[in-house]
Amino acid sequence: MRLIQKMAGNAYVFLRRDDWRGFYDPAHSEVLDLLMEHDPIEIKATRTFNLQPNLVAEIPLGQIRVVLKNFGWRSFLHFLASPFMASKAINSFKAALHLLNNGLPTPKPLAAFEQRRWRLVKRNCYVTESLGPLPHVRDYLKLRPDGEAGAREVLALLGSYIRRMHDSGLFHRDLTLANFLLKDGELYLIDLNRSRLKKRMSFAQRLRDLATPELEESDRNLFLRYYLGDGERLELWSQALNLRTHLVRAGRKFRKWRRRVFGHRAPKKEDSLQAALSPRSLRTPGNRPGDETLKGKFLETITFLFRIRAP
Repeated sequence: MRLIQKMAGNAYVFLRRDDWRGFYDPAHSEVLDLLMEHDPIEIKATRTFNLQPNLVAEIPLGQIRVVLKNFGWRSFLHFLASPFMASKAINSFKAALHLLNNGLPTPKPLAAFEQRRWRLVKRNCYVTESLGPLPHVRDYLKLRPDGEAGAREVLALLGSYIRRMHDSGLFHRDLTLANFLLKDGELYLIDLNRSRLKKRMSFAQRLRDLATPELEESDRNLFLRYYLGDGERLELWSQALNLRTHLVRAGRKFRKWRRRVFGHRAPKKEDSLQAALSPRSLRTPGNRPGDETLKGKFLETITFLFRIRAP
């Protein structure tokens, strides 16, 4: 066990216990009991959402409320590749500290733990303070409750936040508008598990993040102006961003078509909740609805290959 200082006024404890390891805020040590219980979510959760492939729940913890995220796997192959990757929980924790150190709002991290067996990630959890139910930028720009003036202010906040984030070296890689929450005139960025820290963001990496938000063309042009500021080549960036945006949208349509053709459907909500809340499903992939088909195909392929090689 050792203390590490990661952001002003906050020290985190590194803890290794059995096959668990991770970080927690000693000011909220009760979070350890929450993580080490077999099934805390089923008992204590007051709100659950985003059931596939992850389970996210809001839970009361002492005098505060926290958000606990149990990360799942989109496929059995991702689980097999986990020994060669950082866990999503630890990655989210480090990205959140990076944002806070650079003055960019995100929910305060309280803990991040991973459980590995033979280096395979069996379970990984990330806990932050809850901001409560807040609107996200996607709905705000769609409904525009404060008219065009309010929309311009939000686009200015969005462009400024992403520019500062990129200049700090954080490549988010999943920068949808639903990942920006609005609170008291500030944006809070969530869902950091895919992010990567870079010494310097390349043009292509910046463009990939900028093309991800689902903005209408007029909003996208205004957002880009706020991102670039004065003195940058707006026309070149605008043309490149429009091209990249079309590619992103084409990719989304292809993935929807692929899921429809190959029969990957979203499970019923009650089935998802029951599977996600079971202790076993929180520990291993292949137990949630929709995983059995892929797992079965994988096992059939392995069996077929062994039959071919048999004398």
